[in-house]
Amino acid sequence: MKKIITIIMALTVIMSTFVFATGQQQPGVSTAAGPVKLTVALTEDLKILDYKTNLQTRLIERGTNTDLDFVLFPLPDYIAKLNLMVMAGGSELPDIILASPGDAMVYQWAREGAILPLKKYYDNPSLSANVRAAVSQASTDFVKEVVSPDGELYGLPAYGETWPNSYPVKFLYYKPWVDKLGIKVPTTLDETRTFLHAITTMDPNGNGRADEVAMTGTFRAISPGNCGGWFHFLMTPFIYVSGSNNLLNVNNGTLSVPYNTEAWKAGLKYIRSLFADGLLPLENLTQDMNQVNTLCNSDPVRVGSLFRTSSSNMSSNQRQEDYQFAPPLIAANGNQYSAYIQPTAEIAFMISANCKNPESAFRVGDYLMREDISLISRYGEQGVQWDYARDVRNLSGYASLVEGFEPFYIVYDDATFWGGSTIFNACWRGRGNIFTSVKHMAQLFPSETVVGFRVNAGKAYAMYTPEAFRPNQIVGKLIYNENEMTAISDLEPTLLSYVHEMTSHFLAGNRDIDTSWNAYLAELNTIGIGRYLSTVQGVYDRMFK
Repeated sequence: MKKIITIIMALTVIMSTFVFATGQQQPGVSTAAGPVKLTVALTEDLKILDYKTNLQTRLIERGTNTDLDFVLFPLPDYIAKLNLMVMAGGSELPDIILASPGDAMVYQWAREGAILPLKKYYDNPSLSANVRAAVSQASTDFVKEVVSPDGELYGLPAYGETWPNSYPVKFLYYKPWVDKLGIKVPTTLDETRTFLHAITTMDPNGNGRADEVAMTGTFRAISPGNCGGWFHFLMTPFIYVSGSNNLLNVNNGTLSVPYNTEAWKAGLKYIRSLFADGLLPLENLTQDMNQVNTLCNSDPVRVGSLFRTSSSNMSSNQRQEDYQFAPPLIAANGNQYSAYIQPTAEIAFMISANCKNPESAFRVGDYLMREDISLISRYGEQGVQWDYARDVRNLSGYASLVEGFEPFYIVYDDATFWGGSTIFNACWRGRGNIFTSVKHMAQLFPSETVVGFRVNAGKAYAMYTPEAFRPNQIVGKLIYNENEMTAISDLEPTLLSYVHEMTSHFLAGNRDIDTSWNAYLAELNTIGIGRYLSTVQGVYDRMFK
């Protein structure tokens, strides 16, 4: 019965791409008499049976009156091979390129004449109906984030608004220990010290040894993933530390960095005191994630708190359930921030200069941004891997991860779709320019799968809403021209490397913070922090003012 329903639903989608009930043509459908042949560059995928006979391919072809043929590349060196083709003149490039090479390379390919400018198609409502609909549903006009420095648009963007990725630093504490010791989950810096001291000194795992680690993580660089979260968590009550790798902040349109301020210095002194008092282990500065994972799976339990958004580092279901999420710390001025990563768009669909029918190619790109096509691309076949909640009569067997949303769609078995050895032929598995809005947080899953850590994660997503723990202004994506990129490519990594090096020395006690501070600031100036801030300010002004 389910198979029959699936076929009916697929046919319904196909038919609906041609004509509305009013008899009007749907935006994005070609009026050409016959299918337009187009070649598409894509990466190989062993879990996809055949791109040509793929359900998503057939829907796109019928919806845009095209005939798509695929040129497949191995995934590991896909971008490198495309770039070599561009540098060789681009004559071998397929009509459509589904890839995300980054803003700088896209602009380079455009200047080489390998890909076409598309602004005139964007400006035509009948050609860009689905892009426009996506922008109207998004929290920001994400098309602005893919405008090149020359004002042109050289591709169509992929864009997704997902709460789990917005806050990479989420505080997890081990609830059985909090209950056993009768301590408070920390909300301030003073309470954090008390929390760390209790776990370090009161033997909560009861083995008679002082082997508990009150807070663990890594510190390969000062970015949320690389620092394991603990540095951002402890520094942000002093000054906001961005979730972006460049650490840029903005206030009333003026960009700054946090690491040359007195507030940063004060934060360093507080965190150093935790290391000096034995409340944070020095291993936090040197260990890698494999070591952290081993620590998190020790028997008996040794970790009092950590910062993760998934349960992938914990092998025990019970342990996953016992770690609970809490909000970020509250600063003395009342601010309560967590490192925030703003969703940004990136070009994922380009049309090569070899394409003889660029308008038809653009229709394909626009069609990929349809809501249903995006869902098919991400989750698979409608009626098999997922369904709109409105199409399912009885929702009693399903549960939401995040409360407060009207159910939007059901995902039946995402784990099998993305993992294991099962081969599918339903979609392109997220390749190309797809779109997801915040309403996609209203997912339902089979009730038996919404347990343990997944329940905790759902509560965290509801707690860490996009507006909850971020400043009013966030530095979004910056796109550099050639001269700006030349300056930034030297300055930014040098500055961040030096900041990380000195921060490690300060926290380990290898450098005295007070006596070395002026020399530290002087070296930032020597490296060129003034020129760096002037450059990024100019880019920000061009894009957002």
